[in-house]
Formats: sequence, structure tokens, C-alpha cells
Amino acid sequence: MMTPPTRYRYGSRHLFAEGWLCFREGLFTLWRIELPELLDALIANPVTREILAILVALSGFGLALGTLLLLIHLRP
Repeated sequence: MMTPPTRYRYGSRHLFAEGWLCFREGLFTLWRIELPELLDALIANPVTREILAILVALSGFGLALGTLLLLIHLRP
């Protein structure tokens, strides 16, 4: 009789915990190492700097508009 693969030998909690640890480690690595280098490279290029500025302005405008609409909707 064949034994099941290793990943099925443990319960789903073990698999979730192991997957969560891998995800968290990868996210922290991306945040500490990759992201600052990527942002430096994007900001160094004048074209992408302008695109990032436009995206930040649009997201701020969208946040303000969404907050205003929510306040209007929730008023008594």
C-alpha cells in the first residue's frame, strides 16, 4: 500500500500554520528588502515618479469622496 504524500499526513491546522509562516516570512522579506529597492528605482525615474504622484492624488481624492458620500448617507 502506498503512503500518502507528506503534506497530507498532518492535519489541516498544521498545513495552515505552516502556510501562514511561509507567507509571513515572505511578506516580511518583501517589506524589508525588496520594497524599498523597488520604490527607490521607481522614484529615480521621472516618468514613474509622475505616475506615482498622479496615483497618490487620485487615491486621496477617492478616499475623500468616499468619506463624504458615507457621511451624507449616514446622516440622521
